[in-house]
Amino acid sequence: SGTNKWHGSAYEFFRPNFTTAKSYGFDGDYVPPSIYKQHNYGGTFGGPIIKDKTFFFVSYEGLYNANAYDYVYAVPPISQIKINPDGSVDLTGLVDPDSGKQIPIYDPAVSSACYGGCFQQISYNGVLNVIPPDRVSQAGVNTLLNFFPKPNLVGTHNGWYNNFAVHSPTDQHAKTADARLDQNFTGKDRVSAVFHYNDGDQLVTDPFHGATPVPGAGDADQANNQVNGDQEYSITETHLFNTRFINELRLGYTRYNLAQYSLLDGHDYSTQFGMGNIAVPGFPATDAYPYIYLGAGYLTGGSTYKPLYFKDRNWQLADNLILSGVGKHEFKFGADFRRLESNPNFSLFPTGFQYYGGAYLSMTSDWSYTSPLDDFSGATLYGTGGNDVADLLMGLPLDNYMGLQLTNPYTHSWEMDYYAQDTLKLTPRLTLNYGLRYEFQAPYTEQHNYASNYLPNPGNPSVGGQILLA
Repeated sequence: SGTNKWHGSAYEFFRPNFTTAKSYGFDGDYVPPSIYKQHNYGGTFGGPIIKDKTFFFVSYEGLYNANAYDYVYAVPPISQIKINPDGSVDLTGLVDPDSGKQIPIYDPAVSSACYGGCFQQISYNGVLNVIPPDRVSQAGVNTLLNFFPKPNLVGTHNGWYNNFAVHSPTDQHAKTADARLDQNFTGKDRVSAVFHYNDGDQLVTDPFHGATPVPGAGDADQANNQVNGDQEYSITETHLFNTRFINELRLGYTRYNLAQYSLLDGHDYSTQFGMGNIAVPGFPATDAYPYIYLGAGYLTGGSTYKPLYFKDRNWQLADNLILSGVGKHEFKFGADFRRLESNPNFSLFPTGFQYYGGAYLSMTSDWSYTSPLDDFSGATLYGTGGNDVADLLMGLPLDNYMGLQLTNPYTHSWEMDYYAQDTLKLTPRLTLNYGLRYEFQAPYTEQHNYASNYLPNPGNPSVGGQILLA
């Protein structure tokens, strides 16, 4: 912007998938052809509106990107687990990843009754390692069958690891636009108005894409569905007092929005598949499925923090002075004030986080460490028996976290800074820059006093304390 001639440009870049090589692989497994596509396009245009007075400039860029992640992953060895017609679960074929021997599954009810001082292998109709129907968690069975895929590779460690080939497509769109208008009122006054716009969305599918009865079942924060956008408006007035004294005044406004979703958000899978006490009426964030983490490293289910929303709005008023030609000095002074508003809306563990203990932590292991089947030689991963998959099938997580933000907070703050700077030209070949700057940002506060902290009683924390509102 700023010239009396029209000027512009246009461009396009396209990269089709058939020009992209396959991903590399060292284990001999099939690697699918690349789906990578990239498309960038845009242009610029500018020129005069009124000769020598008013000028404009605009630009636009679009982006489309499609790709896929291809790698080897791990899922539970479902072929070693048998769900019987009567509802019992047969784990006689569940073998240790390292030793290949059967993993003994112990009855946690017996272990709990003697405070971990005894053990008894679980059984049904006289058959060891079979979970009776009345001890089976239907939610756990549903999780295993509907939220995990079946292995599609032979795998390693007796089928426990490297047993699933992932093909996870991704998709990205972005739009960026800029506009500028310059107005020369006089030889000493110029006003510039600037607008920036950015908008985009991104979809990263889950590692189990297309391989589970529930679409997007393997999200577990490994996938992402995101929409974001921001806009910036500013007006700058530049005044030339004389050839040595210039002032620049700027007023700006910025708006930023971000929304992230789990692939399971918006559907109450918890109730549908028997996970009780998850969905809360009136709180859409609870309509999904718990985040499931098995100690062997298997992940599936919903998110630990999504849906997440950020809405930020910031105002800025800034002024800069330049005084040059004062001997060998050029002085700069300035101040900047900003009003900050933020609307963060998300919960930690809105649908729950369930961790099922792995080796030596399983609820179905030998808590007494005295079973003759225990193996502490290091040749067996599950040295005291028990297994995280068995814990899931019995509905016995080692840890369970849940949280829900009950309000929609609206926070605000402000910040200011001042500076003074001098550029001193000591010699034609030596310049010294020095200055001072002061910055301050006030703590964020919540408009309706919804933010609070608990202050324990310093004399006796068990008695109680105070809730401090902010």
